[in-house]
Amino acid sequence: MAFCHHVVDGANGTEAYILAYAAKGSQACSRVQACRLLKNPDVVAYIEKLKQAAENKKTLVRIEKRIWLAKFVRDCKEDTGKRIKAIEVDNEMTGDNAPQKVEVFGLSELLGMVRKNK
Repeated sequence: MAFCHHVVDGANGTEAYILAYAAKGSQACSRVQACRLLKNPDVVAYIEKLKQAAENKKTLVRIEKRIWLAKFVRDCKEDTGKRIKAIEVDNEMTGDNAPQKVEVFGLSELLGMVRKNK
């Protein structure tokens, strides 16, 4: 629906209506029709869907970032430091830099282990 695309592109309702329907009537008539459309739940849902799709195009999702980092590491032959940095960033994204589990014993448990081993 062209009206929805114009709204997502930044036109107000009246402008979007005039552009979408080549409306040649009065501004007031176009404003009324635009208001009617903007109250329609299907139109509102479609506008939200278009906005979300536009937002998704602006940002990279996690897997896209990881694919880009992997390609950079494989293709960049000159600068080892930059390759290592890209690997570090990927490790942070996957949690590979998380500390490993360390068991902590209280003093009494430690003394018991030491006495047991004597």
